[in-house]
Amino acid sequence: MGQGALPCICTFLCLYFLHTVTNAELQCPTVSPVNNRPLILDTDVDIDDVMGLIYLVLSGADLRLVTVNGNAWAHLGPGTQNVFDVLDFLGRTDIDVAMGAAYPLIETKEYGKGTYGYTYQQHVPEGGDGNGRMEIDLLFGIGSEYLPRSKRGWKPSQDTAVPAMWKVLQNVNSDEVVDIISFGSLTNLAMLLLDHPEAREKIGVVYIMGGAVHVPGNMFPSSHNIVAELNFFMDPHAAQLVFRSGINITLIPLDMTNTVPMTNEWWDSFSRPENHNAAPAEFVWRLQGAFKDAWQPAGTFFDNIFVWDTLTGAVALDPKWMVESTSLRLDVIASGDIERDGALVVSPDGQEVKVGLRGDPAFLVHLGEVLNRPAQCQLSS
Repeated sequence: MGQGALPCICTFLCLYFLHTVTNAELQCPTVSPVNNRPLILDTDVDIDDVMGLIYLVLSGADLRLVTVNGNAWAHLGPGTQNVFDVLDFLGRTDIDVAMGAAYPLIETKEYGKGTYGYTYQQHVPEGGDGNGRMEIDLLFGIGSEYLPRSKRGWKPSQDTAVPAMWKVLQNVNSDEVVDIISFGSLTNLAMLLLDHPEAREKIGVVYIMGGAVHVPGNMFPSSHNIVAELNFFMDPHAAQLVFRSGINITLIPLDMTNTVPMTNEWWDSFSRPENHNAAPAEFVWRLQGAFKDAWQPAGTFFDNIFVWDTLTGAVALDPKWMVESTSLRLDVIASGDIERDGALVVSPDGQEVKVGLRGDPAFLVHLGEVLNRPAQCQLSS
């Protein structure tokens, strides 16, 4: 061996040792969800939806497609762009995104009377005063500060939600099924079932955040509706269609999400710099913080905010986060009565649904750990 080779060998050994030590110090957790089926996520891209999307990606979900509906919080165009931006931020440009419905099922030209959002959307504040659709579109200004502008933005030549969902269902192996997670109203899924009734054979479980069974709803006062949860109210006809379709539903209603509040104590812990030093955790902390600061009336944020969608995504990956459930025959009211539409009712003629009643409060600790995985782990997983 020539003398000149020694520096090269030493350099190699030093780099190898440094690489080994660095990886050992990181102690990157193994990412392996209990449920590793292919997944489609349907979302209205509210603040909790964004956190739920980040949670799913960092938890190793086999996410094949994200579809967007614009008939609740985010408007369709900005909401779709925000999903592209979040996925690029996470380095997941391989996950497809499709633009879906802008209006409730019965108010579209294809399936209803073409009134375009008047009946239900008018009860969601448009914003401009700190808490409405406009602020959600802009992610309270935090999106433009932290997220790269994706170059993948949706184009008219691309598939919309229903064709994109149908392709995912068709492209899995013959012995596979696809689970669907719904973070918003059920318009896109209802349209899929109307256009492709045979899709039911390729759908495994639909995990739905929505409804209120034994607890009050959470609608805005202008609707005078105290029984409906927002997602079902925004398109009660779609919810009714899905609940009568015969597909396998696991429901995460307000009954369950109310048991896992985003507490002030958790927020104080998450706000410590060492608990949000990874890029996703920093972004979520900034986003939720801006949301909290804009909330009105001031000082009531933690009385009203829960991890609705993120908890639903967690249950889809691991059922342990649902610590109590029951089976009920349920139907959804969609009668045109604004004060009742979207309500869940127990009915002997309803479809049997698995209903979550209680979540595990320890989920919040787990959520913080997932969001705060070291950047090197995120890049390598």
